Amino acid sequence: MQVRGTGYLARDPNGSKAVIHVSNATPGGVHPWSVRVGHCGTENPVFGDPAAYPNLKVDKDGTAQNSATLSVPFPTSGEYSLEVRASPTNVGTVIACGNLAPPTQ
Repeated sequence: MQVRGTGYLARDPNGSKAVIHVSNATPGGVHPWSVRVGHCGTENPVFGDPAAYPNLKVDKDGTAQNSATLSVPFPTSGEYSLEVRASPTNVGTVIACGNLAPPTQ
């Protein structure tokens, strides 16, 4: 299956907020996700605390959504991407990734 999705990084009173929506995923799947510093295809660090990102839990219709409140300031420059991993026991495999638009002030 080819997972599709949308997501964004926004300002939040506590710092930043990451939001993700996926579709066409395997029903019942559980997938770690995060915003990464840098574009897709590079093993860059997670933006914020990795523990702040709750796993995506795919519904029977193949969709999932979640958000993470991050205690780091909203970035005003740089490159970022949203990344979805195969499962909590297979975090080495990326199943979906999308580059985010450059941050604005």
